[in-house]
Parts: sequence; structure tokens; C-alpha cells
Amino acid sequence: MDAPLKPSLEGRIGLALFLSVFVLAFGAGGLLIGVRPLWHLLQEAPRLQHYVPVPARVLEARMDEDSDGAPYLVARYQYQHLGRTLTGNRIAWSLNRTEQFQWHQRLDAARGAGQTVVVWIDPEHPGLALLDRELRWSRLAFLLPFALIFPAISLGALVMLIAVLRGERPTNKARAPSAASHTSTLHDSSKAKAWGITAVTLLWNLIAFPLALAVWADGERWRFVDIFISLFPAVGLLMAWGAVQMWRDALRHKGSALTLDTGALHAGEPAGITAHLPPSRWRTAERSTWQARLVQSSLPDDDSEKSQETLSEQILPLSIHAAPDGGGQLRMRLHWPAHALPSGISKEGHRISWRLVLDEVEKGREQVFDLPVQAGRPGFAVTPDRSPQSLPAATAEAVPATVMQLSQEQGIQLASFARPWRVGGAIAIGLLGLGLGFVSRQHFNAEDSKDALIWLLCSIGSVIVLGLALHIGTRRWVVGITRDAWWLDRSSNLLRHSTMLATSRQHGLEPRLTHTNQAHGQAAGYHRLEQWDEHTLRHQAVTPPLHRLGVALGVAGQLQSLQQRAGVVMDADTFSARSPTARERLSTLTAWLVLSTVSLGVATHLDTAASLTVHDTARAWLPPVRQQFNALLGIGQADRALLAAIDQRDDQAVRTALSEGANPSAIASHSGRSALMLAAGRGLLPIMDILLQRGADVNYADETSVNERGDTALLMAAYFGQPEAFEKLLAAGARTNVVNRWGWTPVHMAAAGDCVPCLASLARLGLPLNSRATASRGESPLQMAAAKGRVNAMQWLLAHGADASQLDDHGQDVFAWARFFKQGDSERWLQAHLPSR
Repeated sequence: MDAPLKPSLEGRIGLALFLSVFVLAFGAGGLLIGVRPLWHLLQEAPRLQHYVPVPARVLEARMDEDSDGAPYLVARYQYQHLGRTLTGNRIAWSLNRTEQFQWHQRLDAARGAGQTVVVWIDPEHPGLALLDRELRWSRLAFLLPFALIFPAISLGALVMLIAVLRGERPTNKARAPSAASHTSTLHDSSKAKAWGITAVTLLWNLIAFPLALAVWADGERWRFVDIFISLFPAVGLLMAWGAVQMWRDALRHKGSALTLDTGALHAGEPAGITAHLPPSRWRTAERSTWQARLVQSSLPDDDSEKSQETLSEQILPLSIHAAPDGGGQLRMRLHWPAHALPSGISKEGHRISWRLVLDEVEKGREQVFDLPVQAGRPGFAVTPDRSPQSLPAATAEAVPATVMQLSQEQGIQLASFARPWRVGGAIAIGLLGLGLGFVSRQHFNAEDSKDALIWLLCSIGSVIVLGLALHIGTRRWVVGITRDAWWLDRSSNLLRHSTMLATSRQHGLEPRLTHTNQAHGQAAGYHRLEQWDEHTLRHQAVTPPLHRLGVALGVAGQLQSLQQRAGVVMDADTFSARSPTARERLSTLTAWLVLSTVSLGVATHLDTAASLTVHDTARAWLPPVRQQFNALLGIGQADRALLAAIDQRDDQAVRTALSEGANPSAIASHSGRSALMLAAGRGLLPIMDILLQRGADVNYADETSVNERGDTALLMAAYFGQPEAFEKLLAAGARTNVVNRWGWTPVHMAAAGDCVPCLASLARLGLPLNSRATASRGESPLQMAAAKGRVNAMQWLLAHGADASQLDDHGQDVFAWARFFKQGDSERWLQAHLPSR
């Protein structure tokens, strides 16, 4: 008897790599997405219950945008505690976009009416305050699946990986049959399959629906990623419907069983089988047309059902009888096919399994029983049957040139088969690869290792998928036939794949039905020609699926006639000459390189960094890419913590990051702005004091962002209308003789930001009010104010000597700037205070 079931070395290596991906991906995903945020939530929850309410005055409430252009709420409020005046900026533990807009309206209304709002503070640490202490338990529901299911999957994969590395099977080991293990009564596997699909469906939906609910509750317009995530619940509902159908089948089959006349099944020995149907099922099934099929399959040792291959399939003679208990009986007699082997026998990483399938033809229902077949005993022989499937009678048809083309080279007969679907498949997969590039783009400019890891995986996946598309698009199907061997070449311009079937290991060409398509109300069958290989115990495909059985038989006849005319002996070196040429390979590799460059360029925002020269493009593009890998490797973590603390307006976190080694002049990779610039633009005076005390560069100019704006902290404070921050920077030595990329001076920026105190300070320092933006359109500060609708700035500029008649480089005056940018308030004010134009 053959060796007991044991995975091959190649199977163990492949399975170990596959399981390693599961261990790392689900383990890291569960830790970063689920466990860590959930731990912070559970730590915060009990502390929030001890917070006390105090009245507070709203200092600021506005909507800002992050590096991806997504809006978020910026708020500051002031409150008193034990005689101390404190400032806070936290809103709540977690808010979606819709809640942020609601809080913005509420806080803005309170600030405009001069009313106070209630904030909650920690009595032990009064500097910790927030406006809404309620925890969003939907957030907990979102985190739980990732915190529980992902680590569980990772742990299960780890256990299986250890088993594989130790040489054991990671699944059920009791597959090989033994005489003692068999009984004369067998039950179907529908209930076990229903439980299996139910478990998978439950896991899927526990992940899919929280993700989708988080997207749906966001209240913003949907992006590509949001639409993609929203497909997950749809798939989950389809899986749930499939599980319901499987449970219906399991309940319908309840009480059904098989009995073996001989008590056990042995390969090659005649045997009778009786299927017993309970009365509840027989009442609806007695008038049905029944069919019994004996199916022999080959499965990989890793139990991958997707790789299951049918080796033989036979229709058994069947008789139907009523049973004394009111049920029914279906009696069958086994006729064994050729190559029959016992269940569980392993050959080259595959094992044999047997199933009996009972079909109710009219209703399209089937019931499957696994058959434990033992090795044949001496004195019995397998009845040969060369047909792997019961196919309708058909005659050979002429083979169109669009299906197969014949040629001859150096005595080798060649048959090339067309694969019309490969172009469409390659295009679809190529679009998927480019789509991964756009998904990766959403995670560029990462501030933490999680986003950087997603960016890296999507970028690598995009390159691999694009290569797969080119592989599919250039893959061919050529059969080379000589006197002693058939070579099957399924190479592409990227990968070589050719196999040999020696004549001594072949049985005849056999057509096999692979699938059917409905066209014009009729079922169209597709058949491929196969040969049985006694060494691998598998059917080897010789042709791709061919439309209509008659065409497949015609192809079989032509291939067999080619072998009769062949007269040379062919080896691997001889047949390799039929592989793609060097020019074909080079052109395909070039296409892969170009498409990968486009995808990676999209993923790394290369399109926004493109300039007239390669040097300038590289100068703008390389720093954010370097920052991305730094985030992936954990380099510069303290700097990122500092920038995140400024983004959250957390003074204490800023001090902590600086104490841990953060650079006070740290640069945000996505915007090119320094920590001081970010604080100045938002008017975070305490944070500015901390940064300036630690030596932050007050005159740093943005030269590392994609656009190299050239802004400084002073220009940022003026543009965002922060007069107190502006004065603090002047006191710290900020230069006023600076311009940015567009030639805008501090006066231009203050006019655009409607910062009248800033304009007054600049005028006292002697800066001209009519300077022109030489790097742009030659606009004046007054024209900038008109284009932005800054009426207060226009009024101050005109009152202090600004020239209303000044024209830009294109001959346009201040009225034209107001009209072009559709600033009705500016235009009406100008018409009321200046001569009409």
C-alpha cells in the first residue's frame, strides 16, 4: 500500500509561507487597528466618569483641513479652576465628521453670543479638559472585531505554522481509512459545511459591518476607498444568504443516510449502496427524477478546497423504492472507474477522496456523502472505464482557425490555441493594479508606521498585480508534438512554464466538461482535452476549454494525427526554442517598468512634484519618500509625536516630545511646514513659547514641500490672521524682508488674512503697502485683499495710502480682481468708497 498521508516538502514550504503572511498581517493589523486603540479606550473610560463640569468661554471655533484636505474642528476655550485660568482644546474622545460640524456650529454660536459652554475637567489634573465626555460605544463596536478576531486568526495561523514546521499536518490527521473506523451507515456532510460557512460568514460580517458603519456615519462625500469598503457588507449579505441556503439543505437532508451492503467499501470490489430518505423528505421527492454520481477527486495535502480536481465521474444505475416507514430508498450498484485508489492515499502532495452525489434533477438540488474507500483486496480487479465523465454523443467537427492554428518547425508539430478572454482579463487586472496605486496614495505622507505599512503593501501589491496582468495578457498555449513526447508550453513573456507528458505515461485524450454558459436561452458547454498521468494521479490539461464537444473531438483527432506525422525526438532544450523571443520579453518588461513607474508615481504623489527639470523634481519628491520609510522604520518618531501634539494642541504632549529628543524645528513631511509654522498659523501661543525657548528656527522657510512655497512662520501667522502670534515672532527676531514662492510679502499675506493689527505693525516697520508680487501676476496687497473678500484690510490699506489705481502685470485693477474671484462684498464696498469703474 502507498505511504500514509504526509505533506511534500514543496507543499510544506508553500503552506509555511502562506501561513506566515497570515500570522504577520492579521497579528500586526489586530495590534495596530484593534488592540492598541481599544486599550486606550478602556483606560480612558473610568477616568472620564470622575470629570466635573465647569463653565468656559469659547475663544476659537473653526474648521481646518489636514494634509489630505479633510476638514476637522479646531476649538479653544478658557475656564477657571481654583483661581487658575486654564485653556483647553479637546472636544471629545472620538468624533466623526458630522459631529465635528455640529460642535462647530454650537461653539461658533456660543462665541458670537458671548455665552459660556460646559467643559469637563479632571479634578486631579485640571489641565485635562474636554467638551464632551461621553464615549462613543460605536467606536468600541468598531474596534472589538479587530481586537479579538484578527489576533485569533493570527494565533490559529501560528499554531498551524508550528505544526507545518514540525512536519505535522495542520488539519485533521485522521484522513487515511482503516478497517476499524468504518461503519455500514454514513451521513452526509451538509450540516458540517453549513456550520463552516456560518462561522466564516460571522467572522466576515463582524469585520465588514463595523468598517462600513464607520464610513457611513462619517457624513462626508464618499471617496474611492469608502466605496470599496462599502462593498464588504454586500459580500457579507451574499455569504449570509449562502449560509441560509446551506442550512435549508442541511435541515432538508436531516434523517437521510447511506447503508453499505458489504459493510465496507474496497477499491475494485462490487458493492451495493442504499440511500434512505425520511418520510418528510420523501413526500416531496418521490416524484423527482434522481441521478447518482460517483466522483473521484484529488485534493492537495493542505486541504485547499479551491484546488480540488475531479479525476473521474460516473453515473450509477439507480432504482427507487418506497420504504415501509413511509420514506424512500434509492438503491445503487458501484461500477469502479479505471485508476481507482483508496481514500486518503497521498501521491506527490495530493490525496484521493470519493463522494457519492445524489441529484434531484428538476429542483437542482444535490446531497453529498463522503465515501471511505479502502484498498482493494487480492482477487478483485478494477473494471476499466476510460471515460472520466458521462458525456452526450457527439461527432467531431471542423476546427476553426480562430481556435487552433497548426505549424511545423524543425520537425516539431506545433498547435497554438487562441485564448480570447486573456486581453479582457489582463485589462481588468491591470486596472486593479493601478487602483491599488490610488489606494496607496491615500496613505502617503504617513505620520505613523501603520499608514506607512499600508502604503508599502499596496505599492508592492500594485507592482505585482500589474506584472500578473502582463503575464496573463502575453501567456500562450502551445502544444509541441513529436514521436515520443508531448510538450505543453504555457509560458508568457515574463514567466516560463512548460511541462512534458511522456507517451508511456499517457492514456488517450479525453474530453472533460469544464463549465457551461447560458447564451440565447441555451446552455453552451466548454470542454477541454485531458490525459491521465499515472505518476501524478491527476488529469493533465492538454488544451484550454473549447466551445462545444464536437470542436473538442475535432481537436483531439487533429492532435493525434500530428503525432503520427512527427518524426523527431524532442527534449527540454529543443522545445525551449519555441519560447518568447528576447525582443518580446524586453518589450513586456519595459511595459511592466512603465506601468509600475506610473503606479508608484501616483502612490508617492510624483505628479504633484513634477517640475521642468529632473533635479527639481527629485529635490521635491525625495524628502517625503524618505520620510515615508522613516515612518515605516520608526525613525523620527519623536518629531512625529511633536507634530501630532501640535495638531492636537496639547501643550504637555509638546513638552514630552521635546524631552524625548524631538527637534523643535521638526518639519512636517506632507506640508514642508516647521513645528513653529504650524503653531503660529493656529495661534497656539503657549506652544510657540515652548518651541522658541527650545531654539526653534524663527526664520525657517519652507523649501522641502512639494510646491516649495517658501513660507515662514511670520507669513503663516499673517495669512491665518493671528496677530498675537505675529507680534511674538517679531519679538523673537523674525525677518520681515521675506517673500514666498509667489513673491508675496508679509503685507500681501496680512491683507489676504484680514489681519489689520499685522498690517499696522508692518507699516510701523516701514514696509511698503503697494509692493508688487513679482513672481506671480504683479498683484498688490489691496488686490489680494479684494480677491479674498477682506473688507477690513481693504479699508485699512486705503486709509493708510494704498494706491487703488494700481494695475497688475496684465492691466487689471482692484475691481477686476474682486470680480474675477467673485467677491461680491469686496466689489460692493469698492463701488461705495471708490469711483465706479
